[in-house]
Amino acid sequence: ATAAALDVALRICYSARALWSPGAEGEARALCDRLSGWEPLTAADGVDHPVQLLLALAVCDEVPEAALGAVPRLALLNEVCARTARDQLRQSAGTDEGAVAEAARRRVAGFPGVTEASTPHAAPLAESEPLREAVREACSAAYALDESSFDFKAWVRESLRPWEPALLFVERLRAVLGRRPGGWRQLERDMEAGPERYADVVAALQRPPRPSESLRAWLGVEQQREAPRVLATVAAQAFLHGSSQQRRTAAAGGALKEPLGDVRASETLRAMAVDLRMAHYDERVAAKMREWGRLGEDITFQRARAADLEQYESMCGSHVHGLDRPTFWGLWSAARGEKARAFLSRANQGFVAKHAGR
Repeated sequence: ATAAALDVALRICYSARALWSPGAEGEARALCDRLSGWEPLTAADGVDHPVQLLLALAVCDEVPEAALGAVPRLALLNEVCARTARDQLRQSAGTDEGAVAEAARRRVAGFPGVTEASTPHAAPLAESEPLREAVREACSAAYALDESSFDFKAWVRESLRPWEPALLFVERLRAVLGRRPGGWRQLERDMEAGPERYADVVAALQRPPRPSESLRAWLGVEQQREAPRVLATVAAQAFLHGSSQQRRTAAAGGALKEPLGDVRASETLRAMAVDLRMAHYDERVAAKMREWGRLGEDITFQRARAADLEQYESMCGSHVHGLDRPTFWGLWSAARGEKARAFLSRANQGFVAKHAGR
């Protein structure tokens, strides 16, 4: 950045300090404490825009050392990506949350290589589904990155491009303030006195970035071969967990059973691959149940009519009113003689009183 651009940035911070209490009890410090405590950074948590976090880090008198750590920095970048993804999805899919979630799954499914063939299939129409936990346990977590459906690398870089110099400015500024006697108070007096009094600050901010001050380093990419996976994980998590509800745990008022996974870990992308496949499985089960609602009574009737008494009783279970509607009426339609008595022995009193004369 040029000296002029950095001077403008410093003056913005100077003005923000005048408008926004930079002391230990102010709103800016509360935002810094949220970062240092690894707390959620969503709109529901009072962060209207991620730029508030950067500004708070820049203008506070004192900033907790942990607020500038690797985890808070990564959380900030992830939050930026999530809000970008949500804005894009709402532009294309509208404001209905169901439509937004479906658009997110369609966007993401392609680049980890989640295909219909790799998704669990629903059981045959006349058979009940196994426990969902068992289906998830057996579900494939494999992924094969493919940029042809969506260039996730370019998307992450483009989403974070404006934030890279801003984050560098904030981190450099905090380092300078930590070394410079008087901190912000002295810098304010120097800025009021003239450019030559704080030329050392501008010079420090102008130094070329080191490798540790790059987007790659901030995203936790230690080796080049890890970059595609980490970028894919950042993008997938941003689209699948774009809203405040999808980024907070149930204890904090959100929908998550546990906090979002670390985008640097390979297990996080594997878990999202399972989530995508299970969402597709749920759609298949829903389609099956719609078909069962249409054909289930006839199928049950045919099976019940062909069954012997022992098989029929097994189909009825211990209490027929616990069955779904197509199964209930299919069994009753086939009930004659001993089968009718078997059915009624498992029905509630009101149904027996109405149909006992059959």
